[in-house]
Amino acid sequence: MHRLGESKREMRPLEAQSTAFKALPPARGNPKQPSLVLFYAYREPAWTAAEHSRALKTFIKLCEEHDLKGRGRCAPEGVNCTLTGGQQQIRSFCTALREWDSQLFGPVDFKITDGLQKKEAFKRLTIRKTEELVGYGLGQAQPQLATSKATHLDAVEYHKALEDPDAIVVDVRNQYETEIGRMKPPATGAKFLDPKVRNSHEIPRWLNAPETRERLAGKRVLMYCTGGIRCERASALLSELSSSCAGGACPAQATQDAVASAGPKEIVMVRGGVERYLRTFPDGGYWAGANYLFDRRFEQRPLKRQAPLGSCALCGTPCDLYRGRVVCAVATCKVPVLVCQPCRNRVSPEEVASKAKCRLCRDNFAGARRIEKPEVAKAAPVVVDKAPRAPQPRLFVGNLPFTAERDEVLAALDIDGRLTWLVDRETSLFYGSAVVECGIDAATKVVARAKLYPTKLRGRKLRLGFGPSEAVEGPHGQRPPCARPASVFTLTFEFRDDDPWAGA
Repeated sequence: MHRLGESKREMRPLEAQSTAFKALPPARGNPKQPSLVLFYAYREPAWTAAEHSRALKTFIKLCEEHDLKGRGRCAPEGVNCTLTGGQQQIRSFCTALREWDSQLFGPVDFKITDGLQKKEAFKRLTIRKTEELVGYGLGQAQPQLATSKATHLDAVEYHKALEDPDAIVVDVRNQYETEIGRMKPPATGAKFLDPKVRNSHEIPRWLNAPETRERLAGKRVLMYCTGGIRCERASALLSELSSSCAGGACPAQATQDAVASAGPKEIVMVRGGVERYLRTFPDGGYWAGANYLFDRRFEQRPLKRQAPLGSCALCGTPCDLYRGRVVCAVATCKVPVLVCQPCRNRVSPEEVASKAKCRLCRDNFAGARRIEKPEVAKAAPVVVDKAPRAPQPRLFVGNLPFTAERDEVLAALDIDGRLTWLVDRETSLFYGSAVVECGIDAATKVVARAKLYPTKLRGRKLRLGFGPSEAVEGPHGQRPPCARPASVFTLTFEFRDDDPWAGA
């Protein structure tokens, strides 16, 4: 077990502390090898719908300009990404984010890893537009970070806190992550508590359980996750639930002891998550096993070799490698499952798919599925003008196929008029929208019809509404060049909220 010697004190400024508002770490290793950056950024108040769309476009544009690939989410509450690219491209991208929005990205801890193998770099860019960064299923009722009582500890401070016998360590990751690696405090230190959840949707329910409230009441709660993003929301939710309990608004099934104690004594999280902790304690510290990663490295391991914590779902052999996207055979579960290489070699794929079950399903553990989802206060809505636009003689048409032609657009709308292709102001490229001057009666008829029946073109549902009242200047007749070739869209894919690739 690693102790806090002089070598660790020397490492602390580089690895344990946040890089917020600080210079990015210098490039290391072979510049020809790809680098990786992992980061998240929450914002409050959330972006409006229009701001959200603009932020998504800007973010994708910056990724493309710096030739970065990877996966990410862009929600009204911020962004969460894991990207790969060249050493300098990664760093110039992070600088560009801070220049774009210094208030949002200035405090961000950009966790950069140099010297990846080429096979560990992403092959394509997929930034998904979502409603939540962490799939809690709470929608606009997400707990506010500004009112959270949680505090951040750097890795060294968190390591010391794990020695507190009055503390409880809570792993807010999914159970399949915990199975291959977790915090293991000293025997005389903090007590480990595993929520045993299959996906993020179950965390709010688990925190709302009376048993959980009783267990955490009056304790110092030490949360952790892969990179920190899930801890932010989980700690804020626990803070809000504890506050409501103290005010007498606890669910009826909560015990009087839980109500009287008003929740945990203190809520803390490790800054930068397990990823930052293992950088600070390369030999593992109080970490046991492997840290499940959401990129093509798959796992992060301490330098000190450790025996696998997990086991094969078929033969029980120690195993900690999730390979091949094998998922639980239970139809209502489908979380990743460990299957050792010998079993993969001797057992048919069909048999693996029908017999391999996750540890929770093998134990017939229902978990938090049946617990009532907590009711949390909704954030104050952003006031915007939602008054419907008055009828206009111009019709706005959105979500057009990039290869759409003038005649087929008018035919789909069943009107005659003068079509104007809308283009990007900076690039002059067509992005899938147009305006048709057709007269106020015809435009009103099309908009009214669209409210009852969807108007489609080549299988795409068109967005229809009244266009701007002022004259629209733009290209007529022949469609201008597209913003992106249609082939780009064949490369993208979506993932579920409970997909192991979905976040950190």
